[in-house]
Amino acid sequence: MSDWHWDSNIEYWLRHVQKQCAIEVNRVLEAEFGLSERYWPVLQTLFVEQGIQQTTICERTGEPGYQTSRVIDRLESLGLVERRSDPMNHRARLVYLTDSGEALRAPLEERMKTLHDRWLNSASVNTSDVKDMLSKWLPVQTD
Repeated sequence: MSDWHWDSNIEYWLRHVQKQCAIEVNRVLEAEFGLSERYWPVLQTLFVEQGIQQTTICERTGEPGYQTSRVIDRLESLGLVERRSDPMNHRARLVYLTDSGEALRAPLEERMKTLHDRWLNSASVNTSDVKDMLSKWLPVQTD
């Protein structure tokens, strides 16, 4: 019989940690900003670069197109983002933050930083060590 057990499976722990992080992010975003955690990856992407196509947002967030489209629709109905025609390709639409969306940038980023710092401090590790370890498992290049 093998010494392997489910609780020594790194995939289990990564999935479990991701789920717990999502629950806590959702709790904070709903309570403090009236937003769902599903919106955070799209907003975070637009905080880095605006005027990008939905397909680019999908690539950067790793979310499927239909889900990203729904999130952008909802953010648009909340007045946080807007779609504009791409002047280089009239069939394409570019996504931008509105003034209201831009106004959320600093408080959202600060709150998320506080949350991430608390998680990392509780484990006595720093962000760069965790990022370095996890990025070695990814087939994509990171900044």
